[in-house]
Amino acid sequence: MEYLADTVTIIRHFSGAGRIGRQAKSILEGVEKGEHHMFLSTVSLVEILYLSEKKRITVKSNKRQRYGCARPSSISFLPPYPSLRFHRG
Repeated sequence: MEYLADTVTIIRHFSGAGRIGRQAKSILEGVEKGEHHMFLSTVSLVEILYLSEKKRITVKSNKRQRYGCARPSSISFLPPYPSLRFHRG
């Protein structure tokens, strides 16, 4: 299955702070195992960087957390405006 992750769920999952629902946790564990594919908005990445710069969250940089899973191909990043399509002319 394919899922779109929101910022709060991603932060809580990888930081261990706060709680996420059982279904969200199961899905994220499935992404880590390569059973599901997760999309992460570019805007979510900007939010995470902003919160990190403001020292509201801590971002660790080991390989597993940098990719979010053992299989980096399980995560895709969406452009800020996925409905816009650019064509070379």
